[in-house]
Amino acid sequence: RPRAGTAIDEVKKLFVADDRVNSAINRFISATLGRDPEWMLTDTLSSAATASAEVQGVSAALSAWHKDAGIHGALKAFARHTAVYGSSSLKVYIPDAYLELAARGSAATLADALELIHVIALTPLQSGALIDAHDRVLAHWQLYALMVDGVSVQHLEVHTAEDVTVYALANLAPISVVSSVPNPLFDPLKKRRAHFMMHYTQREQGSMLTSSVLDKQDALNESWTNLKRNDQLAGFRSVITTNAAPPTNPITGAWEGIPSDARSLSPTSAPTRAGLKRS
Repeated sequence: RPRAGTAIDEVKKLFVADDRVNSAINRFISATLGRDPEWMLTDTLSSAATASAEVQGVSAALSAWHKDAGIHGALKAFARHTAVYGSSSLKVYIPDAYLELAARGSAATLADALELIHVIALTPLQSGALIDAHDRVLAHWQLYALMVDGVSVQHLEVHTAEDVTVYALANLAPISVVSSVPNPLFDPLKKRRAHFMMHYTQREQGSMLTSSVLDKQDALNESWTNLKRNDQLAGFRSVITTNAAPPTNPITGAWEGIPSDARSLSPTSAPTRAGLKRS
C-alpha cells in the first residue's frame, strides 16, 4: 500500500469515494422523519361550546408557524446529529434581532408571537446538558461566538430551571455576565422535573459511526480506487521487459532511455535494446 511520494499522489488523482455511510444515515432519517409529524390539539378544560373555536384558532396559528419556521427540517437535523454524534440538542429561542419587538409587546396575536420563535438543532460540539446520577437534566449549555467591537468573543449560554444566563468568555479577561433572564417555563412546583427552552437527547447505542463502520467504508473506498487504477493501467498499452540490460549507447556505452520513436534511428546508431546489440 503506498504511503508517500509519487505513488500516493497518483492514488489521490484516481481516488473513488463510495459514501455508503451517508446513504445509510439518510435512510434512517427518512424512515423516522420522512414525513412531517402529524399532531392535533385537544382542550379538556374549556366547555365544549368554546373549546372548538379556541382550539381551531390555536391549531391554525401553530400549523402556520410549524411550516414557516421549518420545524420539520430542524427535527431532521436533530435526528441526523443524534445518529452521527450520538447526542444532540434542540433549542427554542427568539433571535436577538427580535428581542426588542418581543419586549415592546408588538405581537398582538398568537400568530405574531409565534413568528418571533425559532427552533435550531445543535451538535454536541455546540451544546450539551448537565445530567445528575439519577438521569435528571440539571442544566443545558450552548457555546457560540459573537462579534463585539470587531472582535470575535466566545459566549456561553446556560439554561437552568429558573433562568437563562449568558457569559462572555473573552481571552485574557475574567468571565462576565452579559445577560440573565427568567426561564419562561419555570414552575416552582416542578423543580425536580424542570422544563427548559432546550431539549437534549442521547442515543443509547452511541454514534452510528462505529470503528467497524468506518473501517468497512475505508476498505470499500480503497477497493474502488484500486479497481479504477487498475483499469487506467490496463487501458493504455505498455511494454514491460524483464531479465534484460538497460539500453546503452553503442558509441559511449552509457545507459540511455529508449527513444519515443525508435524507427527514426538508422541501423548504425540504434541503441542496444533488451540486452542485444543490433547487427
